Amino acid sequence: MNEDSIAEDPSFDDIEGHWAEKVIRDWQARQLVAGYPNGFLRPDNPITRAEFIALVNRVFGYQEVGAFSFNDVASTDWFAGEIAKAAAVGYIGGYPDGSVKPNNPITRQEVAAVLAKILLSSGEVDNDEQEYIQVKFLDNVQFPDWSRSSIMAAAANGYMSGYPDGTFRPAVFITRAEAISTLDRAMIIKETLEEGQNLSGDRITESRGRKNRDASLSSLSVNGVLVTGFAPDIFSYEVTLPYGTTELPIVTAKVSHIKAKVTISQATTLPGNAFVVVRAENGRTQTYEVSFKLALSSSKSITSFGFATPAATGVIDEAAKTIAVTVPYGTDVTSLTPTLVHTGASIVPASGTSQDFTNPVVYTVTAADATTAQYTVTVTIAPDTDASLTSLAVNPGSIDFDPGTLIYDNVVVPYGTSTVTVTFTAAPQATTSVESPQTVMISGGTGYFEVTVTAGDKVNTKTYTINFTEAPDNDASLSDLKVDGVTIS
Repeated sequence: MNEDSIAEDPSFDDIEGHWAEKVIRDWQARQLVAGYPNGFLRPDNPITRAEFIALVNRVFGYQEVGAFSFNDVASTDWFAGEIAKAAAVGYIGGYPDGSVKPNNPITRQEVAAVLAKILLSSGEVDNDEQEYIQVKFLDNVQFPDWSRSSIMAAAANGYMSGYPDGTFRPAVFITRAEAISTLDRAMIIKETLEEGQNLSGDRITESRGRKNRDASLSSLSVNGVLVTGFAPDIFSYEVTLPYGTTELPIVTAKVSHIKAKVTISQATTLPGNAFVVVRAENGRTQTYEVSFKLALSSSKSITSFGFATPAATGVIDEAAKTIAVTVPYGTDVTSLTPTLVHTGASIVPASGTSQDFTNPVVYTVTAADATTAQYTVTVTIAPDTDASLTSLAVNPGSIDFDPGTLIYDNVVVPYGTSTVTVTFTAAPQATTSVESPQTVMISGGTGYFEVTVTAGDKVNTKTYTINFTEAPDNDASLSDLKVDGVTIS
């Protein structure tokens, strides 16, 4: 944010949805903050000491310049004028080596020291508040002596707050967004000073009897769990509860200052809102809002799948997300119309839409929450159950064949027949116990043939039998006639 990098009309594309977007937009409208030529503000980057000083001067309207002798500030530096203004007010000091380190990131404790010098007369707080602040911040033993009173003063008077884990982290570099939020809070406090506070030039002297104005929370929880993204400076939160939740959530909160009071109005419906009102010791209030909504259903399953013509019901394997359907032998699977039932918002292809099931078909179910599940439907044609012969013939001789007739008795073959050829064919997919044709021997005037047919399903069988009978000789002629031993010709 130095002078060489300020954008003419920054859009701050990188702060959309940021926790500090509201205050940054307000500062932008009031021309208190500028960004970079690429339209960015870089809210989460550390801010340098010079950049912070420039913001302080702009916020509090410091214009008077004073003399300084820092050995690392040249008159040609963009921040030289800002350093001169800080020197005139007296809120910035240098280092023992005579430098001010303008390009170094500024730490949280250094910011606290600046605010204490500007807004407080002594940088101290009452003993009871001091004890509270030391207990409040879990890392208070890490506070250096030079910044301890400034940190306690800044926290006790509402200029700065700690982190949700109870620490202040004095040596952490403050970000651009945090710096803007902190100065905005300090500016509001300055503009709303109560009786008992005296203005002296650009500095504020507070009487030690001033009531604390910190109306912030140090934590905000739902059902005992800290709200995601909680920060004392963020006042609106949205919490999504699991789908189907009926029990109303319980909001709990802890105040940042021991003398602040909190009132919680719990949500009475789902969806609904809970409100946490914090009243500071001096009567100042701030309201935190928690909006509850229910997550959309993630249910996305096919619960029934089948065909009306031919009648067939699918077997669903929910774990594998597969559906197996067996249709009768002879079914044309190139155009089958399924009827299905599913949970979720939609399914593709839709129920009642004809599909070619020659190959597996994938059905995609979309839940209300936009998640999806895919089911693979496989249609199998059942094997043929027909165990019949489709033809049966004998030679010589004849047979009155009918597929439903299994036993053929007294099939007569001509007298003198020694063998009979039996030919036959079976239903599609069926197999036979013997191959066609078969030769049957006629002996002693009889013969026997048997064939067992097994259907394609390997279950159904039929056995066909033929009993052959040789016809009696009907030749009534003499084969030889002799007279006195001589054949008559």
